[in-house]
Amino acid sequence: MSYLYNIYIINQLPLRLPQLAAFADRHFFVKKEIRDKRTVTRVKVLEGDERIDEIARMLGGGKAAIEHAREMIKIGGSI
Repeated sequence: MSYLYNIYIINQLPLRLPQLAAFADRHFFVKKEIRDKRTVTRVKVLEGDERIDEIARMLGGGKAAIEHAREMIKIGGSI
């Protein structure tokens, strides 16, 4: 995993794997929508519980996913 981790961290590629997202220093939520026939992209920095909720969503959602996301972020932050 360290090879993939280095690729993602160095290049700051979008992460779709919660196992890698938990290791990130920052987490962004990107939303694309159409307004007045134009495509608009919104980016929001997720912190605290928002970050936990997003990683839990990536894991499939539910109470167990939230606890698992907390643990993953805790482990990711200690490395």
